[in-house]
Amino acid sequence: MINKIAFSSIATVYIFALNLFSNQNLDQIVMSIWPTLLLFILFLIIGLFHRLFLKLFVSFNILIASIAIFFKWQYGITITGDIILSGLVNDTDLTAEMISMKLLLWVLSTAILPIIAIFFTKIQHLSFKKQFLHTSILIAVSLVTVVSIFFLQGYEFRAKGQIRDPKFSQALSNFSPLDVEYSFNKALRSYKKMKKLYSNIEIMSKKYHYRSKENDLLVVFVLGESTRGDHFMLNGYNRNTTPLLSKTEGLSSFRNVRSCATLTIQSLPCIFSPLDRAHSKSYVTHSPFSEVFHSLGFNTEIYSLQTLDEFYQYLGYDHLKSKYAILNEQHSGAKDISLLPYAKQIIKNYKNGKKLLILHTLGSHQTYHDRITPEQEIFKPSCRHADVAKCTQEELLNAYDNTIIGIDSFLATLINELSDKKAILFYISDHGESLGENGNYFHGKPIDIAPQEQFDVPFIIWFSKKYLDTEEGRKRFSHLKKYNLDTALSSANIFYSVLGCSAIESTDGGIDQSLNICSAPEETAKQNPVLKRP
Repeated sequence: MINKIAFSSIATVYIFALNLFSNQNLDQIVMSIWPTLLLFILFLIIGLFHRLFLKLFVSFNILIASIAIFFKWQYGITITGDIILSGLVNDTDLTAEMISMKLLLWVLSTAILPIIAIFFTKIQHLSFKKQFLHTSILIAVSLVTVVSIFFLQGYEFRAKGQIRDPKFSQALSNFSPLDVEYSFNKALRSYKKMKKLYSNIEIMSKKYHYRSKENDLLVVFVLGESTRGDHFMLNGYNRNTTPLLSKTEGLSSFRNVRSCATLTIQSLPCIFSPLDRAHSKSYVTHSPFSEVFHSLGFNTEIYSLQTLDEFYQYLGYDHLKSKYAILNEQHSGAKDISLLPYAKQIIKNYKNGKKLLILHTLGSHQTYHDRITPEQEIFKPSCRHADVAKCTQEELLNAYDNTIIGIDSFLATLINELSDKKAILFYISDHGESLGENGNYFHGKPIDIAPQEQFDVPFIIWFSKKYLDTEEGRKRFSHLKKYNLDTALSSANIFYSVLGCSAIESTDGGIDQSLNICSAPEETAKQNPVLKRP
């Protein structure tokens, strides 16, 4: 039999010890001391109530800590507010695909078994007066220690007592479960803010005057997922990952393109609206380029293998078919080829008029082998584990590069279908991906510390022959071909370039020509300098 204070102490020490798996240097361990004391204080406070509440609260925290520590330890992924927000607005299937046997065994041994032991532990009942006295003393000592650490660390406080010092977040990130609970609170606030912002955006077609120079044009915008531009042979990669696109005429592939963020929910507003990296945390401030297309009479259809329905409402559409409807109809799994029957039918039926087709793919999202067909598994042996840490570096690269083969086939199929139409196709990924560099995997690192590869994305533009036969298409393609493909671009170029390359103009500043890569060379004089890949 054990009293509540001893029980809380043992639980705190256990969680601190668990964190040593991810805190592997002295600085991280020292920084985790005050969050550990805060958790101890929470346990003590809950301990003033019924012992069942204490057992439930401790069990919940052990479970959260176990999962969070695994991802930090194995993949270098900290569960931030943005990652949680992404989970709130997107479907959970992609996250579920990352569940591995190693994760399940870890959670079983470090969380489930201890939780079972907790519920078999008998907690001694003390009088409330005695419990309150002992608890108050320990809380006071712990609080004094925490406050002392704050002042020794020199944390800065806002007027309302809120800590704004980045050292606070850094220290908190070294201790789970408090980092996850803090991030969850941030995510909820961001989610409420985002929903409000969607209804208070600035409408671009009302702020500026736009006109379309082409009455007949099919615009296809393909949005990729977790795909790195430096793994395209088109961009200088040393493996033939783009055998079909490399032979395609009328195609331009830019080699130095940077996303504004490392998560889909942050990067999409930067891609679709005039929002740069510096304001990516704002999520949405202006209407997207699809709103401008719609104002000019373009019929818009969206087909997506993801479930960002609120964002698609923000984009605006005449027809939407999202993930589960597609999977139920196509029975081909969560692969980009599931989108092709719809795209082919739309392209086949297109005769004339203005049309915008948006295809949101799964691209190179983990698990990589689930993204491709057996025929697209060119590089072998490839990683088939959800737990990529079990794979060799060769297997991991092979699996990832096979997803590029799949993307190459997908885009080449679309281009072939569009070949006899007056059309233009755009392709860009939302963000990049880490493949084990410096112990980092996947994506979602906080923007200020994320590695380069999580920002590195491909950007492709293709003009059909019929579009090139028009004066407007020919002029814009000519401007584009004069552009140095090594020039540094970013998500900030996409809004203006999609409009500009699609023969849409504005007489009063609705298109920033310095960011429109289909404008005359002299109008892009303010562009970023040429940057060669290392």
